[in-house]
Amino acid sequence: MSIENELSTSADVSSREFDARGTERRLTDRRSGSAAHPLEASGYGAAIMVSIGLLVTAAIHVIDLPGREPTYSGYLYLGLIAAAIGLAIINAVRPSVMSLAAAAALCVAVIIGFVLTRTIGLPNWTDDIGVWDEALGIAALTTESFTVVFAAIAIYAKK
Repeated sequence: MSIENELSTSADVSSREFDARGTERRLTDRRSGSAAHPLEASGYGAAIMVSIGLLVTAAIHVIDLPGREPTYSGYLYLGLIAAAIGLAIINAVRPSVMSLAAAAALCVAVIIGFVLTRTIGLPNWTDDIGVWDEALGIAALTTESFTVVFAAIAIYAKK
């Protein structure tokens, strides 16, 4: 095999890129034209953790939903469940900075809602004031907090 042929073969195997930290990332296999496996991209693991956190958040609120009357609190729960499932799918399939930021914003909004319902209450939603030791509430706060942290990690890795 000639040197020229050997060089072109090794150059065609993969397209390479180095990030700011000097870490090499394989982008595509030029012979097959397929994209590199998603797990090779930095931050993809954190994006999967965001998806898992969103699904757990949705599950917790599905469990708590039967206790909600069909007022706006019940509709907020349904909206949260739908948004969490939708964002979980998006972040698992094709995570982007925008979808990760939306996931973090959703979880922060839920945390703020939790704190408001436990402190001053919301209109027609005062039965949870002072109830800080509810198991589902603590599980939700923990999950949403970790989801925000993993979203921040994934966003940092993508930039």
